[in-house]
Amino acid sequence: MEVSSHPSLTFREIFAEFYGLLMYSFFEGFAILLAVNSLANQFGISMMVTGIFTINYWMKRGVAACHFNPVITVAVLLEKKISITKAGIYMLAQILGSYVGALLLLFFVPTNFEEMADDSAGNAIVGCPHLNDDFSPIAGIIVELFGGLFLTVVYLFIFSSPQYSTYTPCVAAVYGMFKVSGGMVTGAAIDPFRYMGPAMVALKLSDFYVYLFPPFFGGVLGVFLYRFLLKSKKENDDEDDAESKMDLVENDEIEVEEEKIKRE
Repeated sequence: MEVSSHPSLTFREIFAEFYGLLMYSFFEGFAILLAVNSLANQFGISMMVTGIFTINYWMKRGVAACHFNPVITVAVLLEKKISITKAGIYMLAQILGSYVGALLLLFFVPTNFEEMADDSAGNAIVGCPHLNDDFSPIAGIIVELFGGLFLTVVYLFIFSSPQYSTYTPCVAAVYGMFKVSGGMVTGAAIDPFRYMGPAMVALKLSDFYVYLFPPFFGGVLGVFLYRFLLKSKKENDDEDDAESKMDLVENDEIEVEEEKIKRE
């Protein structure tokens, strides 16, 4: 989960966190603008986000921590796999990446897209996730909380050992799954900075309580769930090892008895 403390890797790790959030903010923000203008649907947004994170995890694993989310950074910190200083630097890079990604939308998005998005969805002009008026804030909080929880558990299991490196797209799939299932409620950011960056650019923070705290709380719950599941897995593995050893002992005893009978 933490690549190395070697100084030459420090810039790579920080830049990877910055660039990961920049890509997430810019490309999903653009997808949101397409959806507002009836040129994309929630499934299209889901596929785009899944692709972005799949590329990020495959390209940067081994040279970066691959958090791309402050919820994951806090979870890894709680697991004592990263220092407080490095966690703070990662999170600063993440919020800057999200902010810059939203700024880029102002320069690259067609003017008519901006006008239509501004008229129809307020802060969607910079691709900011927003709470759907048809749902209550409680529904939004539940989506973001469970998104943070599930993402944390999957990430910790996959990134806890190099032998699971081929399964990193599963983490990307978590984002995609929640975009489909909860996207119509909150946009399913499951990343506080994915909201905060564009919201600061648009100067509209009315839904901050839906996006800022629930994912972090879900991430903390995910750490405890991960520890519980890991402990259960370890106990099962120990039981399997004990049974295997008993089988070996019994087989050895049978072989000894057979040898004695042959000699007699």
